[in-house]
Amino acid sequence: MEPIQKDCGHAYHLIDEMPDPKLVSWTRTISSYIKSGHAELGLREFRRMCESGLRPNEYGLSLALKASRLADEPAIGKLLHGLAIKAGFEANSFCGTSILDMYCKYGYMKEAQLFFDKATVKCQALWNSFIDGYSRHSNAHKAVKLFHQMLLSCTSPNSFTYTILIKHGAGILDIGFVKFIHARVIKIGFENWI
Repeated sequence: MEPIQKDCGHAYHLIDEMPDPKLVSWTRTISSYIKSGHAELGLREFRRMCESGLRPNEYGLSLALKASRLADEPAIGKLLHGLAIKAGFEANSFCGTSILDMYCKYGYMKEAQLFFDKATVKCQALWNSFIDGYSRHSNAHKAVKLFHQMLLSCTSPNSFTYTILIKHGAGILDIGFVKFIHARVIKIGFENWI
């Protein structure tokens, strides 16, 4: 057993010892590797699961997308996006947010924008992920524009939304907008959360 696998307990061996591991066992194993900081091993287990004939559910596919992001494997992430399309999971909030996060992490903002624009359901997490993506890539004005679109879509911002905007507020030159965000945070009662 590799030293890294010892850190993750006996998850690797448990799967191999099971006569017919179910999807939940594979998913827990993949999740354990990712949580232990071994995303590349999580990806390996995801591949083994698929090779065993099992097809991932939306949660397992989201985990694999997260692992591809953490393992710095954009090509695998794009393949997983294709798998999400084929499986019909692209519109799922778990998968959709994971796909968008993956594109944003790599700075593929054009692909992220295309994905976001095509999304039929734009949940709060998807908006937050995209606002955060633009903020991380020093495009505060685009993040602010997305925030306004979020409000117009009647999707309520949460404490994470405001944290993103405040955290990257140095890139926002509009003091009026900063005051607007501050007032909303106080009005909603998020000042202790941020």
